[in-house]
Amino acid sequence: MNDRYQIISTLATGGTGSILQAWDKIQNRDVAIKRLRSDGHHPEALLREARALYAVRHPGIVTIHEYGSDEEGAFLIMELIKGESLEHRLSQGPLSLPHFKTLVHQTLEAIRVAHEAGIIHRDLKPENILLPWHRDGHFESKIIDFGLSQAAPLSGAQQDSMIGSIHYMAPEQFGSGHVDVRTDLYALGCIYYQALTGKLAFPGEEKIHVITAHLYPPHEALSALRPDLSDELCTWVHQLLSVQPAGRPTSAAQALTSFHHLGPHLQVQTASLLESETPSVMIL
Repeated sequence: MNDRYQIISTLATGGTGSILQAWDKIQNRDVAIKRLRSDGHHPEALLREARALYAVRHPGIVTIHEYGSDEEGAFLIMELIKGESLEHRLSQGPLSLPHFKTLVHQTLEAIRVAHEAGIIHRDLKPENILLPWHRDGHFESKIIDFGLSQAAPLSGAQQDSMIGSIHYMAPEQFGSGHVDVRTDLYALGCIYYQALTGKLAFPGEEKIHVITAHLYPPHEALSALRPDLSDELCTWVHQLLSVQPAGRPTSAAQALTSFHHLGPHLQVQTASLLESETPSVMIL
């Protein structure tokens, strides 16, 4: 591998491995190399991610060019995305409504393709959505890190599902519940709530507090934080956050269709309209 790829820099490093920026001398392009340490305990997770993504080609999902293992450990060669994470963007505040609408369309469409290929992400969170930089300000998102992904289970299958990032985990992931495509939709609901408010849908300083918030709503209503949003949009987001999977859309395609049907309700209400909906107070 070293004959083909010239290592340029280390982008990130951790206890299990690192992500490197490199130059592909054959294809003449920048790439990112995700590599596990040779003494890593779970190389199958990286190879599972590689197999999952290699078969899926979509502009909203990071492209895998090559994968394998050598004397240094398992590796994954993928497109290099120059930009920032959605997590970093949201640390600066909520998205504008036009950017939010683009985020919803792109992420639901990407997850729809993954689901139709039989892949459930299981760890969707702002950190795993990258926003490539564009000089013209064009908003684009790409989903990364399918390392916890798995084949979609057969109907009725039960799995050990306590895996993922706690603030974005669906209630069924806190036990041995049935994990399916609706688990990813719940995580996206958490992301969309945060994208509109700049706040976590299920905050908490202690793990048990976050789990309790997921399992026993209500959480803070979206309309309370964003009274300028339509009731229809708020209802759509809250449906994704239903505790019971049966209360959520049955698929990413259905969620996206429902979102598009919101039409004129995907506008920010003006101050004059909000005032007209607020009861007047007469002082005697």
